[in-house]
Amino acid sequence: MPIKVLVVDDDENTRISLRLALEADGYAVQLAPSAEAAMQILQAELIDAVITDLVMGQMSGLDLLGFLRERRMETILIIMTAYSTIESAVEAIRRGAWDYIPKPIDVAKLSLLIHQGVANAQLRVENRVLKEQLRERFSPHNILGKSPAIQRLLSQIELIARTQATVLIQGESGTGKELIAEALHYNSPRADRPLVKVNCGIFSEGVVESELFGHEKGAYTGAIQQKKGRFELANTGSLFLDEVAELTPTVQVKLLRVLQDQVFERVGGVQPIAVDVRLVAATNKEIVSML
Repeated sequence: MPIKVLVVDDDENTRISLRLALEADGYAVQLAPSAEAAMQILQAELIDAVITDLVMGQMSGLDLLGFLRERRMETILIIMTAYSTIESAVEAIRRGAWDYIPKPIDVAKLSLLIHQGVANAQLRVENRVLKEQLRERFSPHNILGKSPAIQRLLSQIELIARTQATVLIQGESGTGKELIAEALHYNSPRADRPLVKVNCGIFSEGVVESELFGHEKGAYTGAIQQKKGRFELANTGSLFLDEVAELTPTVQVKLLRVLQDQVFERVGGVQPIAVDVRLVAATNKEIVSML
């Protein structure tokens, strides 16, 4: 299916010449002599890209951009402008236009901008759909159980997920602690950011420190290159530490610093690294009895 393009300009010659050039490149092109006419077309059918003059009659290209953004349309908008109004075109990009192109129009460049913009818009749509699928897949309501205890748990997950609170999940092995961690992340404001998982119980003390915080080249025998740890990989997202009670006191001290200050150093490093990570931890042990 060809990309649908709407050309908006109050100059008839510009409209017709662009239509001929873009149709020769395989686009399905419609024309509008004003922003008002363009809005009617946009309300009636799906358009992939709008190519609009910046300065027209009563309504400008910026007004048309506002129309698209208010309705959350994924249609991209490219501004055509004279050199004297490039500053305004840059402002349009700040407000959400895909790009601008000076007159006289370089059709080859315009065609490239259209393809890039439409591809970007399609990726945004796919990304949004995937996010919704993840939210649905990891919704607390997918955790089965009708008992009062389970219902209280589901309510707590929905409430806590919206916060930035550090969470400790306790329960016997096989009771779904990782499922709860996933529900907390994918129903939080960080849902579109990484969820990084690590099982603290499968590493020795030296290895788990490198796994969590990374290491510098030459930090120890075999460290032939710099390595980022799980905290860096989870930056702006969430980190799930399973079997957190297996961490040694030495590693726990370093973990406490990250929780307090969101700063750490890689093994063998001296440069503080700042991160923004929400920590969700789980254990099958009774933490209080271990104090």
